[in-house]
Amino acid sequence: MIGWDLFSGIGGIKCGMELAGIDPVLGVECDPSDRMLSEAFIEIHKLNGWDRTYLMTVQDYAMWGFPGLPIGAKLAHISPVCADFSIAQFGSPSHANMPMAIAAMDAIAHGRPENFTLEQVPQYARSPEFEYIKNRALTLGYTFNHKTICIGAPFGQSRKRLIVTASLAGDWRSPIQPAGISWYKVIEDLIPTFEPIVPTERQLTSAAAWYYKNRNKYPEHKPSPLYVERVTSGKVPKARGWFEPIPTMLKSKFRDSAFNGRSNVSCLYLPEGDRWLNLNLQAYSRLAGFPPTFKYPNSPKTTGSGFGYSVPPLWYASLLKTMP
Repeated sequence: MIGWDLFSGIGGIKCGMELAGIDPVLGVECDPSDRMLSEAFIEIHKLNGWDRTYLMTVQDYAMWGFPGLPIGAKLAHISPVCADFSIAQFGSPSHANMPMAIAAMDAIAHGRPENFTLEQVPQYARSPEFEYIKNRALTLGYTFNHKTICIGAPFGQSRKRLIVTASLAGDWRSPIQPAGISWYKVIEDLIPTFEPIVPTERQLTSAAAWYYKNRNKYPEHKPSPLYVERVTSGKVPKARGWFEPIPTMLKSKFRDSAFNGRSNVSCLYLPEGDRWLNLNLQAYSRLAGFPPTFKYPNSPKTTGSGFGYSVPPLWYASLLKTMP
């Protein structure tokens, strides 16, 4: 029961494998546009006991002949990056990124894992890279299913992703949509650990606008607590009530244009007592679907960036329980 992953990130897939009883024996991680962050992620891997994560691109790993790649593992995960999607939520590929897809499938062909998964933005399903991956998998003898679901729903996040389940052992059916939960319930017990914060004028405006828009939706006429972003690309920060999923946490929220870390990313507003509180990394860990056993440094710049783009380990572990 061993597994490996490419495009490892902060380690969400490895963590999910361990939770499902699979030993993550190897990984590959390197974003050439942000090598220092990849180096920091690999240190987090070591912190969690995953010592064999190579700092190299998947293309370079293929060029070197896949050193150390186990043959016939129970599971593999690939997640070719979506850097070539100009606008991930609406766009299409801005230019081809086929070498990454080819290298990832070369690894699958070389290692012949019994099962493999893929995670990517929903628009990836319309790309030539995805068509190549699907056709190559079928040629190799894998059953191939894919579906777009909100993998962040069990943790209060609106994180829709394309999920592929492929298998040599049988028809590994597509995952079902998990039930959602309020983000507020996810972090409610952590509130005593949050530090007070002075909101910005735009946050105050955002909160006031949300309450006006939703004035008829309060259960039992009690105003909802709000999740309010501090950093936003729009005119006002995003605000969400307890009954709404929060936006996906992005790397850009945790680092400015000079790659400096931000400590104030999102706030909790409690109308009872008119309190503004800063979310801490433990809260982001929960909202990203990580278990308490996951070890990470106290650095929003590094850890926050990783949480924002990771597959939720607790969700991934539940998916692995359905493997043939």
